[in-house]
Amino acid sequence: MSDPPLTSQKEARSLFEYLQTVLPAPDNWSFEVVKNDRYGLLHLVGQDVVAAQCGPLVGNGALLTLAGWQNLKVRRIAEKEGIRKNVSLSMADIQAELSRHPQPKESGSIDEIAFLKQAIIMVYQFQYKEAAAKLAVVLRANRYNYIAWLWYSRIVGKTESILKTLGEAQRWGNADREVLQENKRNRGLLVAAPATVKRCPICWTVLVDNPACCSYCKAQLKIHEGEFSKTASQDYIETAVTRLEKVQKFDPKNVHVAYCLALGYFNLDKIERALGFLRVAARYSPGVASYQQAVHILETLLARQESAASARPAAIQPARAASLPKAGQKSILVIEDSQTSRKVISMVLTREGYHVVEASTGADGIMLAGEVIPSLILLDIMLPDMTGFDVLPRLKNMPHLQQVPVIMLTGKTGSADRMLGIRAGSSEYLTKPFNPQKLIGIIKKYL
Repeated sequence: MSDPPLTSQKEARSLFEYLQTVLPAPDNWSFEVVKNDRYGLLHLVGQDVVAAQCGPLVGNGALLTLAGWQNLKVRRIAEKEGIRKNVSLSMADIQAELSRHPQPKESGSIDEIAFLKQAIIMVYQFQYKEAAAKLAVVLRANRYNYIAWLWYSRIVGKTESILKTLGEAQRWGNADREVLQENKRNRGLLVAAPATVKRCPICWTVLVDNPACCSYCKAQLKIHEGEFSKTASQDYIETAVTRLEKVQKFDPKNVHVAYCLALGYFNLDKIERALGFLRVAARYSPGVASYQQAVHILETLLARQESAASARPAAIQPARAASLPKAGQKSILVIEDSQTSRKVISMVLTREGYHVVEASTGADGIMLAGEVIPSLILLDIMLPDMTGFDVLPRLKNMPHLQQVPVIMLTGKTGSADRMLGIRAGSSEYLTKPFNPQKLIGIIKKYL
């Protein structure tokens, strides 16, 4: 909302002081309130406030926020049409509340919106401790910021704390649809809930009866074998997936985000996408057995789907038999059609302690890239079935490979090929023949 220019403005120590110095209109009237760079609107009928807005806040929370400001500027404005009542507190209620809980001196001194946005991003990143600290700053400055109370309720685990924070959110966010809906669907569940509960990462509903399935959005919250009833709310899940993918782009190593994305796509029956994000989680948390087990489950489901659709060419089936690295050993995928070159590269890399997986075609390389979760890829440009420039975008489209360095190998020395490789997303461009030590040096630069 852009701040309108202030004309004929009055300065007042408080909202109540202003109301005592002006005569109310016989019917409806409105005025705007400004403190530093913060802005609010109030709408009255006679001397009764019927609607209030302050930044993202509306209703009781907005009115209390404005009423708590000191040394503000006020300007009466033309009556706004179509105003809906969103305030349930009288001015006497407001005065009584502020006398019990006067706004702290720092009220209005922090950027509540900026702190709130930072906290919400931290919640999406599952950084609950950091998010709680940000939300606490907002609530110390303005205890009537019901959006902060709502987000606080989503990161506490004790049933008593959830009820308290949801109650605060509803008291001040009396006109906020999201606050009202979340209270409605959670309060009944919390009545008979144990002392601590978990929340659905899709819709924030508390999980009481079955922690593996949300009672509200019906999302499956555990990747499992076998068929399941596809009754989950597609809208909720698609919204959550869109939100999480934005977070994953600037926090690609976040295991919790990757796993929740895998859950989302699993519920959308997009197994290949789910498997890609699950491999990210497994890659960055190799010691979590449940991730490895879930990878196996999705690989089995994907194989069944592809087999049923007869989509997998028989020529690339052997790629499934790739060996696995030892614990802690880094894998390098070599996609090179020359058997002699592969042998030399494999020998040099094995001597350095790397686990090597070889592919002689682009199709085999793409398949193996999803099987071994390589730490680095050596990609030849000239392949029998496609070029390295064709293979690279398909590799980078896999979520678990987006941050994996790719070194392109070629016998061509032209600058045009080098630029094509760089634009396609390669990390380095190495011309053959090359010194083995130079190759090792480049690899160690990235590993």
